[in-house]
Amino acid sequence: MAELYTRLEKLKSKQTEGVKTTRYTADAVRDTRKRIRELLSEADGLEETQIRIDDARTLAEYFSGIRYLPEFKKDTEKATGLFKAMQVIFEFAVTVTTLSTYYYSRDKRNRQEC
Repeated sequence: MAELYTRLEKLKSKQTEGVKTTRYTADAVRDTRKRIRELLSEADGLEETQIRIDDARTLAEYFSGIRYLPEFKKDTEKATGLFKAMQVIFEFAVTVTTLSTYYYSRDKRNRQEC
C-alpha cells in the first residue's frame, strides 16, 4: 500500500497546473488510485469517507507538530507514516507537493516550541 501511495505521489508531482499531462501519466494516476481504492475497500478503508479539507496548511502544520514529540524524534519513518496516513484520512484541496511543503517546513506560522 505504501508503495502505491509513493508511486501516486511521484506521478502527481509530474502534473502541474495549466500544463497538459501525458496520457501515460494520466492513465497511471487513474490506475494507481483505482488499485488503492480496491485495497482499501477490501480492508474496510476510509477512501470513500475522506474528510474534505480546504485549509490544508493549518491541518498539515498541526499534524507536523506531532513530529516534535519524543516518540517521533528518533524515528523519522513514523513522521513519514503520519504524513501518508493524513493523506488517506483527509482529502486536501492542494497537491501532494504543496502539502509536503506545509508538513515538513520548519518555519511554521505562529508555532511555539514546547
